[in-house]
Amino acid sequence: MIGFYTGLRISEAFALTWDDIDFEKRTLSVNKQVVKRNFGADVRKVVEKKGKKAKERRD
Repeated sequence: MIGFYTGLRISEAFALTWDDIDFEKRTLSVNKQVVKRNFGADVRKVVEKKGKKAKERRD
């Protein structure tokens, strides 16, 4: 549900942890995503996101 209300991509929503949520400031930090790589087996891991382009920023 949080992805729907915030406009997060699925990979970003799956990578969220409780540390990414600041309840006092009512903010959500999106700085990582889950990526799938196929090296002979399905492997999913959380990776830090690189710098964002201006059009990808959500204020």
